[in-house]
Amino acid sequence: DIETLVGILSRMQIRDLALTTNGQALADKVGLLRDAGLHRVNISLDTLDPATFARLTRGGDLERTITGIRAAISGGLGPVKLNMVVMRGVNDHEIQDMLAFALKEGCELRFLELMPAGMAPQEFEQRYVSCVEICDALSPEFTIHPQPHRPGETSRIHDVESPSVGRGHFGVITPTSHPFCSDCRRLRLTSDGYLIGCLARQDRVFIRPYLSGGLACDRDALFAAVQEAMGHKRSDDTFEAHHSM
Repeated sequence: DIETLVGILSRMQIRDLALTTNGQALADKVGLLRDAGLHRVNISLDTLDPATFARLTRGGDLERTITGIRAAISGGLGPVKLNMVVMRGVNDHEIQDMLAFALKEGCELRFLELMPAGMAPQEFEQRYVSCVEICDALSPEFTIHPQPHRPGETSRIHDVESPSVGRGHFGVITPTSHPFCSDCRRLRLTSDGYLIGCLARQDRVFIRPYLSGGLACDRDALFAAVQEAMGHKRSDDTFEAHHSM
């Protein structure tokens, strides 16, 4: 019933209503989601290898996600963005292939640096691939031109072209090598009522009691909770969070 929730949110006239999904059930939902008011989708796609995909997603079917991607494009849920978390020894050899796939399909690929959340420090050091390494891996096939950074954006956009694939652009999200905390305005609300100001911090604010009615005290308490959550954003490069992403 995700389309029911989308319909409720759509009636609030949210400027950019997007859904992040693994795409496994997306193909059958595209029409319902679009008609309910969804604007676009972000789809997690870390690999084009069926065996690696099944392992990373604990049993997922790569073809179902690719079918969902194409259904979203044809169904008007664009721009369709693909998210790839790059991990050394897992999928870093697919960086060029992933970008070529995204450009051919008409999607915007976003490479994500691995974040040290929910994993041992030794494993993070082993798997982490930086933005510089990602661009270096692309350079033999693609000519890359970074765009100026846009304040408030988590993704650093690069224009790209290749004789065999054509032109387009991709993004790199760099929470580890180039933290974007200084102009981050994002908050996250969990399903159990906690407001999170920063994924790199353990702090969270319980706001569910303030959402039960329309009393002025609830409203004031809610604004204070939002201010508290915004104050939790990190001011340095330290990543304290230990919860799994």
